[in-house]
Amino acid sequence: MKQLNKWTVEKEAMEEYITMFLVCSVFSLVCSFTLFLACFVLCNWTMNKLCIQSTNLFLFNGHELIDVLIYFCPKGKHFNLRNLHDHEVVSFTWVQFNTLILFQILDASSFNEAPTVDGNADIKALLVFKSQVSGNNRLALGSWNHSTPFCQWKGVACGRKHKRVTDLDLGGLDLGGIISPAIGDLSFLKSLNLEDNSFGGTIPKEVGMLLMTLDLTSNNLVQGLPSELGSLSSLEVLFLSKNNLSGRLNGTIPQEIMQLESFVQLFVNSNLLTGPLPKDVGRLKHVVVLSVENNRLNGNIPETIGDCLYMEELYLRGNAFDGVIPDIRNLRAITHLNLSNNNLSGNVPEYLANFSTLENLDLSGNNFEGVVPTKGVFQHSGKFSVSGNRNLCGGIPELKLKPCPRNVVSRTRRHSSNKKKIFIGVGIGIASLLLALLALGAQPRTLWRNPIDVASVLDYIHSHCHDPVAHCDLKPSNVLLDNDLTAHVSDFGRARIIDQESFVNQVSSTGVRGTIGYTAPEYGMGGKPSREGDLYSFGILLLEMFTRKRPTDELFVEDFTLRSYTESALADHVLDIADISILSGEVHKKIMSTIAECLKMVFNVGIRCCEQSPTDRMTMAQA
Repeated sequence: MKQLNKWTVEKEAMEEYITMFLVCSVFSLVCSFTLFLACFVLCNWTMNKLCIQSTNLFLFNGHELIDVLIYFCPKGKHFNLRNLHDHEVVSFTWVQFNTLILFQILDASSFNEAPTVDGNADIKALLVFKSQVSGNNRLALGSWNHSTPFCQWKGVACGRKHKRVTDLDLGGLDLGGIISPAIGDLSFLKSLNLEDNSFGGTIPKEVGMLLMTLDLTSNNLVQGLPSELGSLSSLEVLFLSKNNLSGRLNGTIPQEIMQLESFVQLFVNSNLLTGPLPKDVGRLKHVVVLSVENNRLNGNIPETIGDCLYMEELYLRGNAFDGVIPDIRNLRAITHLNLSNNNLSGNVPEYLANFSTLENLDLSGNNFEGVVPTKGVFQHSGKFSVSGNRNLCGGIPELKLKPCPRNVVSRTRRHSSNKKKIFIGVGIGIASLLLALLALGAQPRTLWRNPIDVASVLDYIHSHCHDPVAHCDLKPSNVLLDNDLTAHVSDFGRARIIDQESFVNQVSSTGVRGTIGYTAPEYGMGGKPSREGDLYSFGILLLEMFTRKRPTDELFVEDFTLRSYTESALADHVLDIADISILSGEVHKKIMSTIAECLKMVFNVGIRCCEQSPTDRMTMAQA
C-alpha cells in the first residue's frame, strides 16, 4: 500500500513536470516565433537602409546581388555564395535572401565586422553605379566586391578621418552604359573623373554638392547641362569636351552656371552647341581657361568677356562668331588667344602687340582687314597666325602679305547707336602742304603720281573695307603730302558707312555734304552718301590738277563748269587747257603728241567721273 501511494505520488509529480515542460516548450516556441518575425522585419528594414532599396533591386544582376549579400555576411560563415552556378543565382529568391541576412544579423559577431552606416551609403551608391555600367571592359570594376574594403576599390579614394568617398577616378577604362544618378549619394565626393569612356545618356543632375572637379571628356553624352549644376558653389573645373552635347548654349549652359564665380577652368569644346555665348560670361571673375571651340556658336563675342581679368587662355575657334573683336585690353594675363575659323571682321587690335604675356595668337580664317602690327607677338611668325584673311596688309616680311597703301597709315573704327564713322590718322613727318600748292611748283613726276595715291585710297575704302565708306568731302585741302611727297587723304570727319538705312537721318542741316564745287549734285538734294559722290569729287580734283583751274574760278558761271570747259577742248585743244608746267622742258617738246594723248585719257577719266547722273559715272576700278 505504501508502495502504491509512493508510485502515485511519483506519477503525479511526473505529470506535473511534463505539464510544466510542455507549457515551457510552447512558451519557448511562441517566443522564438515572435523573435523570428521581429528579426525578419528588422532584416527587411536593414536591407532597405543599408544595402539597396526595393526600387533599385532590379538594377542588379544575380552576381551583383550576391556581392551585396557577401559584404554584409562574415567571411567563411554558414554559406559559400561564390560557388553558386548561374542557374542557381537566377533562382535565388527574396526568401533565401532575407533568411540569410536574418541568420547573420542574429550572429552578434557579424555586427562587429559590418561597415559604418555612412560607409554603407557610399557602398550602396557605388554598387548601383556599377550596376548601370556596361561595355567590354566592365571587368575593370571587378575589385568592387567583398574581397577588399570599398575604400580600396579601383578608382575609389576616401578621406582619412571619416572614410567616405571623396574621389572617384575611372578615366580611360572604356566603360559604357549610363552615369547613374546614385552618384549623387556620394555626399563627400569632391572629384569625379569619367573621361575617355563611352558613357551615354545625359549628365545626371544629382551630382554632389561638394563637387569641385567634374571631368566627362570624350564620352557620348547628349542633350545639355542640367541647371542644377549652377548650384554647385564649389565647382572649379568642368570638362565636357568631345561629347555630343547639343541645344542652344543659353539653354545648354544655363545662366546659373555662367554665374559661378568659383570656376577656374571651363571646357565645353568639341560639341554641337549653338546660339550665342551668354553675356554672363563676364561674371566668371576667376576663370583662367575658357574653351568653347569647335561648336556651332554664333553672334558677337560678348563685350563682358573683357571683365575676366584672370583669363590666361581663351579658345573660341571653329564657331560662327561675327562682328569685331571686343575690347579685351584688360586681359593682361592672357597667354593663348585663339579666334580662328570664325566670321570675325574689322581691324587687328594694335593693343594685342602690348600683351607681354601673349605666347600664341591665332586669328586665321576670318575676315580681318587693314594693317598687321609688327611689334610684340607680331614680331615672331611662329607665335601668331593671320592666314586666310584676304584683306590684311603689311606685317613682318615672313607673312608675305601685300603692302599697305602708303596713304592709309592707320584706321580706328568708332561705333555709336545711330551713326558710324571712320577716321584715318595720317602720320606726317613734315608740315603738310596742300595739293593745290603742288600744282604751282611741284615736279611733274610727283604730280602724275598724286592722283594714283588718291585713287588708291578711294578704291580701298569703297571696295576693300568690311563696311564700305564714303569720304563725302574730297578736295585739294584734304590731300596732304608726306616727306616723300606721297599724297594722303585726310579729314574723314564727314565720312559715312554707305548703304545703311540709318543714313536717311544723317543729312546735314544744310542738306549739302562736302565743299561747294567738289560736292556731287545729288548731295544738294539730300542724297545719301555713296561711292558715286566720291567719284564726282575725284573727277573734279583730277581736272583741277591738270588744268590748274578751280571749279569755283570766275570763269565758270551758270552752266559753264570745269567739266564742260575740259570736255569742249578734249578733241583738238587739250594742250591749250593743260597746266603749262606739265609741258615745260625740252624733252616734253619732243614728245608733245604723246603727252597730248595721255592728257586726253586723264581728262576723259575726270569727265566720266563727274557726270551729272550718278549712274553714268565710271567706277573707281574702271578709273
